[in-house]
Amino acid sequence: MSPKSAAAQSRPARKQGVAERRVPDAGDASAANGAAPTSGEALKRTAEEILARLNEPQREAVTHIKGPLLILAGAGSGKTRVLAHRVAYLVALGFKPWQIVAVTFTNKAANEMRERIAGLIGEDQARDATIGTFHAICARILRRDGTTIGLSRSFTIYDRADQVALLKQVLRQLDLDEKRFSPGGMLAWIGQRKDELADVATARRQAANFYDETAARVYEAYQGQLTEDDAVDFDDLLNRVVDLFEQHSDVLAKYQNRWQQILVDEYQDTNRAQYLICRHLAAKHKNLAVVGDDDQSIYSWRGADLRNILDFEADYPDAHVVKLEQNYRSTQTILDAAHAVVSRNAGRKDKKLWTDRGAGTSITVFDAYNEYEEAEFVARQVERLSGGAASGSMARLLTRRADDEEGGLRYGDIAVGYRINAQSRVLEEAFMRFGIPYQLVGGTRFYERREVKDALAYVRLARNPADRVALERIVNVPARGIGEKTLEELRAWAESHQTTLWGAVEGAGENANLATRSRTSLAGFAAFMRPLMGMARSEPPSAVFDAALERSGLKDAINDGTDE
Repeated sequence: MSPKSAAAQSRPARKQGVAERRVPDAGDASAANGAAPTSGEALKRTAEEILARLNEPQREAVTHIKGPLLILAGAGSGKTRVLAHRVAYLVALGFKPWQIVAVTFTNKAANEMRERIAGLIGEDQARDATIGTFHAICARILRRDGTTIGLSRSFTIYDRADQVALLKQVLRQLDLDEKRFSPGGMLAWIGQRKDELADVATARRQAANFYDETAARVYEAYQGQLTEDDAVDFDDLLNRVVDLFEQHSDVLAKYQNRWQQILVDEYQDTNRAQYLICRHLAAKHKNLAVVGDDDQSIYSWRGADLRNILDFEADYPDAHVVKLEQNYRSTQTILDAAHAVVSRNAGRKDKKLWTDRGAGTSITVFDAYNEYEEAEFVARQVERLSGGAASGSMARLLTRRADDEEGGLRYGDIAVGYRINAQSRVLEEAFMRFGIPYQLVGGTRFYERREVKDALAYVRLARNPADRVALERIVNVPARGIGEKTLEELRAWAESHQTTLWGAVEGAGENANLATRSRTSLAGFAAFMRPLMGMARSEPPSAVFDAALERSGLKDAINDGTDE
Protein backbone atom coordinates (compact mmCIF):
# COMPACT_ATOMS: atom_id res chain seq x y z
CA MET A 1 0.00 0.00 0.00
CA SER A 2 1.37 3.38 -0.98
CA PRO A 3 0.62 6.03 1.64
CA LYS A 4 -0.94 9.12 0.05
CA SER A 5 -0.71 11.32 3.13
CA ALA A 6 1.62 14.30 3.38
CA ALA A 7 4.88 14.05 5.26
CA ALA A 8 4.36 13.51 8.96
CA GLN A 9 7.19 15.79 10.00
CA SER A 10 6.78 19.49 10.64
CA ARG A 11 8.15 21.84 8.00
CA PRO A 12 7.79 25.55 7.20
CA ALA A 13 4.66 26.60 5.34
CA ARG A 14 4.93 27.50 1.67
CA LYS A 15 5.15 31.20 0.97
CA GLN A 16 2.50 31.01 -1.72
CA GLY A 17 -1.23 30.63 -1.02
CA VAL A 18 -2.96 31.80 2.14
CA ALA A 19 -0.88 34.15 4.26
CA GLU A 20 -0.38 33.61 7.97
CA ARG A 21 -3.42 34.98 9.78
CA ARG A 22 -4.70 35.48 13.28
CA VAL A 23 -7.45 33.06 14.33
CA PRO A 24 -10.47 35.06 15.54
CA ASP A 25 -12.69 33.67 18.30
CA ALA A 26 -10.69 30.49 18.59
CA GLY A 27 -9.34 30.81 22.10
CA ASP A 28 -5.58 30.35 22.06
CA ALA A 29 -5.52 28.75 18.62
CA SER A 30 -3.64 31.65 17.04
CA ALA A 31 -0.87 31.40 19.58
CA ALA A 32 -0.75 27.63 19.22
CA ASN A 33 -0.41 27.67 15.47
CA GLY A 34 1.85 30.69 15.17
CA ALA A 35 -0.57 32.67 12.99
CA ALA A 36 0.22 36.34 12.42
CA PRO A 37 -2.35 39.17 12.12
CA THR A 38 -3.61 40.07 8.67
CA SER A 39 -6.41 42.10 7.10
CA GLY A 40 -9.66 41.31 8.94
CA GLU A 41 -11.71 42.29 5.91
CA ALA A 42 -9.83 39.90 3.59
CA LEU A 43 -10.03 37.14 6.19
CA LYS A 44 -13.78 37.60 6.61
CA ARG A 45 -14.37 37.54 2.88
CA THR A 46 -12.41 34.32 2.41
CA ALA A 47 -14.19 32.53 5.26
CA GLU A 48 -17.58 33.74 4.08
CA GLU A 49 -16.93 32.44 0.58
CA ILE A 50 -16.13 29.01 1.98
CA LEU A 51 -19.33 28.96 4.05
CA ALA A 52 -21.59 30.45 1.39
CA ARG A 53 -23.19 27.29 0.00
CA LEU A 54 -23.58 25.31 3.21
CA ASN A 55 -26.86 24.75 5.03
CA GLU A 56 -27.10 25.86 8.66
CA PRO A 57 -26.08 22.57 10.37
CA GLN A 58 -23.23 22.12 7.87
CA ARG A 59 -22.05 25.65 8.62
CA GLU A 60 -22.20 24.91 12.35
CA ALA A 61 -20.07 21.79 11.89
CA VAL A 62 -17.50 23.68 9.81
CA THR A 63 -17.15 26.71 12.10
CA HIS A 64 -16.86 24.94 15.47
CA ILE A 65 -13.06 24.79 15.55
CA LYS A 66 -12.13 24.60 19.23
CA GLY A 67 -12.70 21.46 21.26
CA PRO A 68 -14.16 18.02 20.49
CA LEU A 69 -16.90 17.85 17.87
CA LEU A 70 -19.28 15.00 17.01
CA ILE A 71 -20.94 15.35 13.62
CA LEU A 72 -23.79 12.86 13.24
CA ALA A 73 -24.10 12.70 9.47
CA GLY A 74 -26.94 10.71 7.99
CA ALA A 75 -26.57 9.07 4.58
CA GLY A 76 -26.44 11.58 1.75
CA SER A 77 -26.26 14.59 4.09
CA GLY A 78 -23.05 16.04 2.63
CA LYS A 79 -20.46 14.86 5.15
CA THR A 80 -17.60 14.85 2.64
CA ARG A 81 -18.55 18.40 1.71
CA VAL A 82 -18.47 19.36 5.38
CA LEU A 83 -15.04 17.79 5.96
CA ALA A 84 -13.55 19.48 2.90
CA HIS A 85 -15.01 22.86 3.79
CA ARG A 86 -13.87 22.48 7.39
CA VAL A 87 -10.27 22.01 6.25
CA ALA A 88 -10.56 25.01 3.91
CA TYR A 89 -12.14 27.11 6.67
CA LEU A 90 -9.34 26.24 9.11
CA VAL A 91 -6.76 27.32 6.54
CA ALA A 92 -8.68 30.55 5.93
CA LEU A 93 -8.53 31.26 9.67
CA GLY A 94 -4.77 30.88 9.75
CA PHE A 95 -4.03 27.24 10.45
CA LYS A 96 -1.29 25.88 8.22
CA PRO A 97 -2.42 22.96 6.04
CA TRP A 98 0.28 20.75 7.54
CA GLN A 99 -1.25 21.30 10.99
CA ILE A 100 -4.40 19.49 9.83
CA VAL A 101 -4.88 15.73 9.49
CA ALA A 102 -8.02 14.26 7.91
CA VAL A 103 -8.46 10.50 8.21
CA THR A 104 -10.67 8.50 5.85
CA PHE A 105 -11.43 4.81 5.46
CA THR A 106 -10.61 4.34 1.78
CA ASN A 107 -8.02 5.75 -0.60
CA LYS A 108 -10.87 6.74 -2.91
CA ALA A 109 -12.44 8.85 -0.16
CA ALA A 110 -9.06 10.42 0.62
CA ASN A 111 -8.51 11.35 -3.03
CA GLU A 112 -12.01 12.77 -3.34
CA MET A 113 -11.54 14.86 -0.22
CA ARG A 114 -8.19 16.17 -1.41
CA GLU A 115 -9.71 17.14 -4.77
CA ARG A 116 -12.53 19.02 -3.05
CA ILE A 117 -10.13 20.80 -0.73
CA ALA A 118 -7.91 21.72 -3.68
CA GLY A 119 -10.95 23.26 -5.35
CA LEU A 120 -11.39 25.47 -2.30
CA ILE A 121 -7.84 26.46 -1.31
CA GLY A 122 -5.64 25.40 -4.26
CA GLU A 123 -3.60 22.29 -5.00
CA ASP A 124 -0.42 23.42 -3.24
CA GLN A 125 -2.11 23.94 0.10
CA ALA A 126 -4.27 20.84 -0.26
CA ARG A 127 -1.08 18.85 -0.88
CA ASP A 128 0.38 20.08 2.41
CA ALA A 129 -2.55 18.80 4.48
CA THR A 130 -2.26 15.22 5.73
CA ILE A 131 -5.18 13.35 4.16
CA GLY A 132 -5.30 9.58 4.01
CA THR A 133 -6.54 6.34 5.47
CA PHE A 134 -5.62 5.23 8.97
CA HIS A 135 -3.35 2.59 7.46
CA ALA A 136 -1.62 4.98 5.05
CA ILE A 137 -0.97 7.58 7.74
CA CYS A 138 0.23 4.95 10.21
CA ALA A 139 2.54 3.50 7.56
CA ARG A 140 4.08 6.95 7.09
CA ILE A 141 4.52 7.38 10.85
CA LEU A 142 6.24 4.00 11.12
CA ARG A 143 8.50 4.72 8.13
CA ARG A 144 9.69 7.83 9.94
CA ASP A 145 9.77 6.73 13.58
CA GLY A 146 9.33 2.95 13.61
CA THR A 147 13.05 2.45 14.19
CA THR A 148 12.41 3.28 17.85
CA ILE A 149 10.32 0.10 18.16
CA GLY A 150 12.52 -2.16 16.04
CA LEU A 151 11.25 -1.61 12.48
CA SER A 152 13.50 -0.58 9.64
CA ARG A 153 12.46 2.19 7.27
CA SER A 154 12.14 -0.36 4.45
CA PHE A 155 9.78 -2.77 6.22
CA THR A 156 7.34 -4.68 4.04
CA ILE A 157 3.55 -4.54 4.41
CA TYR A 158 2.02 -7.97 3.89
CA ASP A 159 -1.37 -8.12 2.18
CA ARG A 160 -3.90 -10.92 2.56
CA ALA A 161 -2.20 -13.22 0.05
CA ASP A 162 1.15 -12.70 1.79
CA GLN A 163 -0.41 -13.44 5.16
CA VAL A 164 -1.86 -16.72 3.86
CA ALA A 165 1.50 -17.72 2.40
CA LEU A 166 3.24 -16.92 5.67
CA LEU A 167 0.60 -18.80 7.70
CA LYS A 168 1.12 -21.88 5.55
CA GLN A 169 4.85 -21.73 6.28
CA VAL A 170 4.13 -21.45 10.00
CA LEU A 171 1.75 -24.42 9.94
CA ARG A 172 4.42 -26.49 8.20
CA GLN A 173 7.00 -25.46 10.78
CA LEU A 174 4.66 -26.43 13.63
CA ASP A 175 3.65 -29.66 11.87
CA LEU A 176 -0.04 -28.73 11.96
CA ASP A 177 -2.61 -30.06 9.51
CA GLU A 178 -4.02 -27.31 7.26
CA LYS A 179 -7.32 -29.16 7.01
CA ARG A 180 -7.82 -28.95 10.75
CA PHE A 181 -6.21 -25.55 11.27
CA SER A 182 -6.90 -23.68 8.04
CA PRO A 183 -4.76 -20.62 7.23
CA GLY A 184 -7.94 -18.55 6.81
CA GLY A 185 -9.28 -19.65 10.17
CA MET A 186 -6.00 -18.99 11.90
CA LEU A 187 -5.73 -15.53 10.34
CA ALA A 188 -9.26 -14.72 11.48
CA TRP A 189 -8.37 -15.81 15.00
CA ILE A 190 -5.17 -13.76 15.01
CA GLY A 191 -6.96 -10.77 13.48
CA GLN A 192 -9.59 -10.85 16.22
CA ARG A 193 -6.87 -10.80 18.89
CA LYS A 194 -5.13 -7.91 17.16
CA ASP A 195 -8.42 -6.01 16.95
CA GLU A 196 -8.53 -6.35 20.74
CA LEU A 197 -4.85 -5.24 20.99
CA ALA A 198 -4.06 -8.60 22.57
CA ASP A 199 -0.41 -9.55 22.14
CA VAL A 200 0.85 -13.13 22.05
CA ALA A 201 1.26 -13.38 25.83
CA THR A 202 -2.29 -12.14 26.40
CA ALA A 203 -3.67 -14.52 23.78
CA ARG A 204 -1.97 -17.46 25.47
CA ARG A 205 -3.35 -16.47 28.88
CA GLN A 206 -6.87 -16.16 27.46
CA ALA A 207 -6.81 -19.49 25.61
CA ALA A 208 -9.84 -21.42 26.81
CA ASN A 209 -9.52 -24.69 24.86
CA PHE A 210 -7.18 -26.77 22.73
CA TYR A 211 -7.97 -24.82 19.54
CA ASP A 212 -7.20 -21.51 21.22
CA GLU A 213 -3.97 -22.89 22.68
CA THR A 214 -2.90 -24.11 19.26
CA ALA A 215 -3.91 -20.82 17.62
CA ALA A 216 -1.88 -18.93 20.21
CA ARG A 217 1.18 -21.01 19.24
CA VAL A 218 0.51 -20.17 15.60
CA TYR A 219 0.10 -16.48 16.53
CA GLU A 220 3.47 -16.50 18.29
CA ALA A 221 5.24 -18.16 15.36
CA TYR A 222 3.45 -15.88 12.87
CA GLN A 223 4.55 -12.73 14.69
CA GLY A 224 8.05 -14.10 15.04
CA GLN A 225 8.24 -14.71 11.31
CA LEU A 226 6.94 -11.20 10.58
CA THR A 227 9.72 -9.80 12.76
CA GLU A 228 12.31 -11.97 11.00
CA ASP A 229 10.99 -10.84 7.61
CA ASP A 230 11.02 -7.17 8.71
CA ALA A 231 7.34 -7.05 7.82
CA VAL A 232 3.99 -6.03 9.26
CA ASP A 233 0.43 -6.89 8.34
CA PHE A 234 -2.39 -4.34 8.12
CA ASP A 235 -3.42 -4.81 11.75
CA ASP A 236 0.16 -4.23 12.85
CA LEU A 237 0.26 -0.87 11.06
CA LEU A 238 -2.29 0.38 13.56
CA ASN A 239 -1.19 -1.56 16.63
CA ARG A 240 2.47 -0.69 16.25
CA VAL A 241 1.61 3.02 16.11
CA VAL A 242 -0.34 2.60 19.36
CA ASP A 243 2.77 0.94 20.84
CA LEU A 244 4.96 3.73 19.49
CA PHE A 245 2.81 6.48 20.99
CA GLU A 246 2.43 4.76 24.35
CA GLN A 247 6.08 3.78 24.71
CA HIS A 248 7.72 6.93 23.33
CA SER A 249 6.10 10.12 24.60
CA ASP A 250 8.58 12.27 22.65
CA VAL A 251 7.38 10.78 19.35
CA LEU A 252 3.75 11.28 20.34
CA ALA A 253 4.46 14.89 21.33
CA LYS A 254 5.93 15.57 17.89
CA TYR A 255 2.73 14.53 16.16
CA GLN A 256 0.53 16.23 18.73
CA ASN A 257 2.37 19.50 18.13
CA ARG A 258 2.12 19.06 14.39
CA TRP A 259 -1.51 17.96 13.98
CA GLN A 260 -3.50 20.53 15.93
CA GLN A 261 -6.75 19.86 14.09
CA ILE A 262 -7.83 16.22 13.66
CA LEU A 263 -10.74 15.15 11.46
CA VAL A 264 -11.94 11.54 11.28
CA ASP A 265 -14.47 10.21 8.79
CA GLU A 266 -16.65 7.11 9.32
CA TYR A 267 -15.97 7.14 13.06
CA GLN A 268 -18.61 4.46 13.64
CA ASP A 269 -16.32 2.00 11.86
CA THR A 270 -13.20 2.60 13.99
CA ASN A 271 -11.73 -0.22 16.05
CA ARG A 272 -9.90 -0.09 19.38
CA ALA A 273 -6.50 0.79 17.90
CA GLN A 274 -7.91 3.57 15.72
CA TYR A 275 -9.81 4.92 18.72
CA LEU A 276 -6.61 5.05 20.78
CA ILE A 277 -4.63 6.69 17.98
CA CYS A 278 -7.24 9.47 17.77
CA ARG A 279 -7.36 9.83 21.54
CA HIS A 280 -3.57 10.05 21.87
CA LEU A 281 -3.20 12.58 19.05
CA ALA A 282 -6.01 14.79 20.37
CA ALA A 283 -4.90 14.66 24.01
CA LYS A 284 -3.02 17.98 23.85
CA HIS A 285 -5.18 20.35 21.79
CA LYS A 286 -8.53 18.50 22.13
CA ASN A 287 -9.47 19.57 18.59
CA LEU A 288 -10.92 16.24 17.47
CA ALA A 289 -13.80 16.38 14.97
CA VAL A 290 -15.35 13.03 14.14
CA VAL A 291 -18.00 12.35 11.51
CA GLY A 292 -20.13 9.25 11.55
CA ASP A 293 -23.52 7.63 11.71
CA ASP A 294 -24.24 4.77 14.08
CA ASP A 295 -27.06 3.70 11.72
CA GLN A 296 -24.43 2.90 9.07
CA SER A 297 -22.14 0.74 11.21
CA ILE A 298 -21.62 -2.52 9.28
CA TYR A 299 -18.06 -3.56 10.12
CA SER A 300 -18.34 -5.08 13.58
CA TRP A 301 -17.27 -8.39 12.01
CA ARG A 302 -13.82 -6.92 11.39
CA GLY A 303 -13.33 -5.22 14.72
CA ALA A 304 -15.30 -1.97 14.43
CA ASP A 305 -16.60 -0.90 17.84
CA LEU A 306 -19.86 1.05 17.71
CA ARG A 307 -19.24 2.24 21.27
CA ASN A 308 -16.59 4.60 19.92
CA ILE A 309 -19.26 6.87 18.46
CA LEU A 310 -22.03 6.10 20.95
CA ASP A 311 -19.73 6.96 23.88
CA PHE A 312 -18.03 9.99 22.29
CA GLU A 313 -19.86 12.41 24.57
CA ALA A 314 -18.86 10.34 27.60
CA ASP A 315 -15.23 10.35 26.47
CA TYR A 316 -15.38 14.10 25.82
CA PRO A 317 -17.97 15.69 28.16
CA ASP A 318 -17.45 19.11 26.57
CA ALA A 319 -18.12 17.77 23.06
CA HIS A 320 -20.30 19.80 20.73
CA VAL A 321 -22.81 17.74 18.70
CA VAL A 322 -24.13 18.66 15.26
CA LYS A 323 -26.72 16.61 13.39
CA LEU A 324 -26.76 16.61 9.58
CA GLU A 325 -30.27 15.40 8.80
CA GLN A 326 -31.05 16.95 5.41
CA ASN A 327 -30.57 14.33 2.71
CA TYR A 328 -29.59 15.36 -0.83
CA ARG A 329 -29.60 11.92 -2.41
CA SER A 330 -32.94 10.19 -1.87
CA THR A 331 -36.68 10.80 -1.86
CA GLN A 332 -38.73 11.06 1.34
CA THR A 333 -40.34 7.68 0.68
CA ILE A 334 -36.96 5.96 0.77
CA LEU A 335 -35.85 7.90 3.85
CA ASP A 336 -39.05 7.03 5.72
CA ALA A 337 -38.69 3.34 4.86
CA ALA A 338 -35.08 3.31 6.02
CA HIS A 339 -35.99 5.13 9.22
CA ALA A 340 -38.71 2.59 9.94
CA VAL A 341 -36.00 -0.07 10.02
CA VAL A 342 -33.06 1.65 11.76
CA SER A 343 -35.19 3.36 14.38
CA ARG A 344 -35.63 -0.05 15.99
CA ASN A 345 -31.88 -0.31 16.71
CA ALA A 346 -31.16 -0.27 20.44
CA GLY A 347 -29.00 2.56 21.79
CA ARG A 348 -28.90 4.56 18.54
CA LYS A 349 -28.39 8.31 18.38
CA ASP A 350 -31.72 9.97 17.69
CA LYS A 351 -32.00 11.49 14.21
CA LYS A 352 -34.44 11.46 11.31
CA LEU A 353 -33.45 12.29 7.76
CA TRP A 354 -35.59 14.56 5.60
CA THR A 355 -35.35 15.93 2.09
CA ASP A 356 -36.91 18.64 -0.06
CA ARG A 357 -36.81 16.35 -3.13
CA GLY A 358 -40.41 15.23 -2.69
CA ALA A 359 -42.03 11.90 -1.89
CA GLY A 360 -40.82 10.18 -5.05
CA THR A 361 -41.75 6.77 -6.39
CA SER A 362 -43.25 4.09 -4.17
CA ILE A 363 -40.95 1.23 -3.24
CA THR A 364 -41.63 -2.07 -5.04
CA VAL A 365 -40.97 -5.40 -3.35
CA PHE A 366 -40.97 -8.55 -5.48
CA ASP A 367 -41.03 -11.83 -3.57
CA ALA A 368 -39.41 -14.29 -5.97
CA TYR A 369 -39.79 -18.07 -5.76
CA ASN A 370 -36.07 -18.64 -6.32
CA GLU A 371 -32.94 -16.96 -7.67
CA TYR A 372 -33.89 -17.71 -11.29
CA GLU A 373 -37.26 -15.98 -11.04
CA GLU A 374 -35.54 -13.12 -9.25
CA ALA A 375 -32.99 -12.75 -12.06
CA GLU A 376 -35.71 -12.83 -14.71
CA PHE A 377 -37.63 -10.13 -12.84
CA VAL A 378 -34.52 -7.94 -12.79
CA ALA A 379 -33.92 -8.50 -16.52
CA ARG A 380 -37.52 -7.57 -17.34
CA GLN A 381 -37.21 -4.45 -15.17
CA VAL A 382 -34.15 -3.42 -17.16
CA GLU A 383 -36.01 -3.99 -20.43
CA ARG A 384 -38.94 -1.92 -19.24
CA LEU A 385 -36.78 0.97 -18.08
CA SER A 386 -34.81 0.99 -21.32
CA GLY A 387 -37.81 0.49 -23.64
CA GLY A 388 -37.01 -3.14 -24.45
CA ALA A 389 -39.28 -5.98 -25.54
CA ALA A 390 -40.92 -6.51 -22.16
CA SER A 391 -42.22 -2.95 -21.85
CA GLY A 392 -45.59 -3.83 -23.36
CA SER A 393 -45.98 -7.33 -21.91
CA MET A 394 -47.56 -8.72 -18.77
CA ALA A 395 -44.30 -7.83 -17.00
CA ARG A 396 -45.29 -4.21 -17.28
CA LEU A 397 -48.37 -4.87 -15.17
CA LEU A 398 -46.23 -6.62 -12.56
CA THR A 399 -43.50 -4.02 -12.42
CA ARG A 400 -45.27 -0.77 -13.28
CA ARG A 401 -44.18 2.23 -11.24
CA ALA A 402 -45.68 5.72 -10.98
CA ASP A 403 -42.87 7.57 -12.68
CA ASP A 404 -41.75 8.81 -16.07
CA GLU A 405 -38.68 6.60 -16.43
CA GLU A 406 -40.24 3.81 -18.50
CA GLY A 407 -38.43 3.48 -21.80
CA GLY A 408 -36.35 6.59 -21.21
CA LEU A 409 -33.12 5.19 -19.82
CA ARG A 410 -29.97 3.85 -21.44
CA TYR A 411 -28.46 0.60 -20.27
CA GLY A 412 -25.60 2.59 -18.83
CA ASP A 413 -28.04 4.45 -16.57
CA ILE A 414 -29.06 1.25 -14.77
CA ALA A 415 -27.16 -0.52 -11.99
CA VAL A 416 -27.94 -3.86 -10.35
CA GLY A 417 -26.56 -4.56 -6.90
CA TYR A 418 -26.22 -7.92 -5.22
CA ARG A 419 -25.01 -9.01 -1.80
CA ILE A 420 -22.31 -11.54 -2.69
CA ASN A 421 -20.35 -12.25 -5.88
CA ALA A 422 -21.83 -15.73 -6.17
CA GLN A 423 -25.19 -14.16 -7.08
CA SER A 424 -23.82 -12.62 -10.28
CA ARG A 425 -23.89 -15.85 -12.32
CA VAL A 426 -27.69 -16.22 -12.39
CA LEU A 427 -28.10 -12.52 -13.21
CA GLU A 428 -25.54 -12.75 -16.02
CA GLU A 429 -27.31 -15.75 -17.50
CA ALA A 430 -30.63 -13.88 -17.44
CA PHE A 431 -29.10 -10.83 -19.13
CA MET A 432 -27.54 -12.98 -21.85
CA ARG A 433 -30.86 -14.77 -22.41
CA PHE A 434 -32.67 -11.42 -22.79
CA GLY A 435 -29.90 -9.93 -24.94
CA ILE A 436 -29.11 -7.21 -22.41
CA PRO A 437 -25.53 -5.90 -22.59
CA TYR A 438 -23.87 -5.55 -19.19
CA GLN A 439 -20.55 -4.78 -17.58
CA LEU A 440 -19.49 -6.67 -14.48
CA VAL A 441 -17.89 -4.28 -12.02
CA GLY A 442 -15.32 -5.58 -9.57
CA GLY A 443 -13.25 -7.96 -11.68
CA THR A 444 -9.59 -8.56 -11.01
CA ARG A 445 -7.98 -5.28 -9.98
CA PHE A 446 -4.72 -4.24 -11.57
CA TYR A 447 -2.66 -4.64 -8.40
CA GLU A 448 -4.24 -8.03 -7.70
CA ARG A 449 -3.27 -9.52 -11.05
CA ARG A 450 -0.73 -12.28 -10.77
CA GLU A 451 1.89 -10.63 -13.01
CA VAL A 452 1.63 -7.31 -11.20
CA LYS A 453 1.89 -8.95 -7.77
CA ASP A 454 4.92 -10.83 -9.07
CA ALA A 455 6.56 -7.59 -10.21
CA LEU A 456 5.72 -5.95 -6.88
CA ALA A 457 7.31 -8.93 -5.11
CA TYR A 458 10.55 -8.17 -6.99
CA VAL A 459 10.33 -4.58 -5.72
CA ARG A 460 9.65 -5.74 -2.18
CA LEU A 461 12.58 -8.14 -2.19
CA ALA A 462 14.83 -5.49 -3.70
CA ARG A 463 13.92 -3.04 -0.92
CA ASN A 464 13.83 -5.62 1.86
CA PRO A 465 15.95 -8.77 1.30
CA ALA A 466 14.47 -10.24 4.51
CA ASP A 467 11.03 -10.49 2.87
CA ARG A 468 10.67 -14.28 2.77
CA VAL A 469 7.15 -14.25 1.30
CA ALA A 470 8.22 -12.08 -1.64
CA LEU A 471 11.25 -14.27 -2.31
CA GLU A 472 9.25 -17.49 -2.29
CA ARG A 473 6.72 -15.93 -4.66
CA ILE A 474 9.18 -15.00 -7.41
CA VAL A 475 12.20 -17.26 -6.99
CA ASN A 476 10.75 -19.44 -9.76
CA VAL A 477 8.95 -16.68 -11.73
CA PRO A 478 9.66 -16.93 -14.56
CA ALA A 479 10.41 -20.63 -14.31
CA ARG A 480 14.02 -21.32 -13.31
CA GLY A 481 13.72 -24.95 -12.27
CA ILE A 482 13.55 -24.03 -8.57
CA GLY A 483 10.87 -26.22 -7.02
CA GLU A 484 9.49 -26.91 -3.58
CA LYS A 485 12.25 -29.40 -2.75
CA THR A 486 14.90 -26.73 -3.36
CA LEU A 487 12.91 -24.24 -1.27
CA GLU A 488 12.71 -26.72 1.61
CA GLU A 489 16.46 -27.09 1.53
CA LEU A 490 16.91 -23.31 1.47
CA ARG A 491 14.63 -22.93 4.48
CA ALA A 492 16.55 -25.60 6.38
CA TRP A 493 19.90 -24.01 5.48
CA ALA A 494 18.67 -20.56 6.53
CA GLU A 495 17.49 -21.91 9.88
CA SER A 496 20.65 -23.85 10.60
CA HIS A 497 22.85 -20.89 9.65
CA GLN A 498 20.60 -18.33 11.39
CA THR A 499 20.19 -16.22 8.29
CA THR A 500 17.41 -15.07 6.02
CA LEU A 501 16.10 -17.00 3.07
CA TRP A 502 17.91 -14.52 0.81
CA GLY A 503 21.08 -15.34 2.72
CA ALA A 504 20.45 -19.00 1.87
CA VAL A 505 20.06 -18.08 -1.81
CA GLU A 506 23.36 -16.20 -1.79
CA GLY A 507 25.00 -19.12 0.03
CA ALA A 508 23.60 -21.74 -2.35
CA GLY A 509 27.04 -22.38 -3.81
CA GLU A 510 28.20 -23.61 -0.40
CA ASN A 511 25.18 -25.87 0.14
CA ALA A 512 26.23 -29.42 -0.70
CA ASN A 513 22.65 -30.67 -0.32
CA LEU A 514 21.54 -28.77 -3.41
CA ALA A 515 21.80 -30.30 -6.85
CA THR A 516 24.21 -28.66 -9.27
CA ARG A 517 21.33 -27.49 -11.47
CA SER A 518 19.61 -25.89 -8.46
CA ARG A 519 22.79 -24.09 -7.41
CA THR A 520 23.17 -22.74 -10.94
CA SER A 521 19.55 -21.58 -11.07
CA LEU A 522 19.81 -19.88 -7.69
CA ALA A 523 23.02 -18.16 -8.74
CA GLY A 524 21.19 -16.82 -11.80
CA PHE A 525 18.34 -15.58 -9.63
CA ALA A 526 20.76 -13.85 -7.26
CA ALA A 527 22.52 -12.24 -10.23
CA PHE A 528 19.13 -11.00 -11.48
CA MET A 529 18.20 -9.52 -8.09
CA ARG A 530 21.44 -7.72 -7.19
CA PRO A 531 21.04 -4.91 -9.76
CA LEU A 532 17.46 -4.40 -8.62
CA MET A 533 18.65 -4.19 -5.02
CA GLY A 534 21.20 -1.63 -6.09
CA MET A 535 18.47 0.38 -7.80
CA ALA A 536 16.28 0.21 -4.70
CA ARG A 537 18.92 2.05 -2.67
CA SER A 538 18.76 5.14 -4.87
CA GLU A 539 15.75 4.88 -7.19
CA PRO A 540 12.04 5.18 -6.37
CA PRO A 541 9.98 1.98 -6.18
CA SER A 542 8.30 2.83 -9.48
CA ALA A 543 11.66 2.63 -11.28
CA VAL A 544 12.41 -0.75 -9.69
CA PHE A 545 8.92 -1.92 -10.63
CA ASP A 546 9.40 -0.92 -14.28
CA ALA A 547 12.81 -2.60 -14.39
CA ALA A 548 11.43 -5.80 -12.87
CA LEU A 549 8.60 -5.86 -15.40
CA GLU A 550 10.93 -5.37 -18.34
CA ARG A 551 13.77 -7.66 -17.32
CA SER A 552 11.66 -10.54 -16.02
CA GLY A 553 9.35 -10.81 -19.03
CA LEU A 554 6.29 -10.07 -16.92
CA LYS A 555 5.35 -7.00 -18.95
CA ASP A 556 4.41 -9.11 -21.96
CA ALA A 557 2.13 -11.20 -19.78
CA ILE A 558 0.34 -8.08 -18.48
CA ASN A 559 -0.16 -6.74 -22.00
CA ASP A 560 -1.74 -9.93 -23.32
CA GLY A 561 -5.20 -8.58 -22.49
CA THR A 562 -6.37 -11.31 -20.14
CA ASP A 563 -7.13 -11.34 -16.42
CA GLU A 564 -5.14 -14.47 -15.84
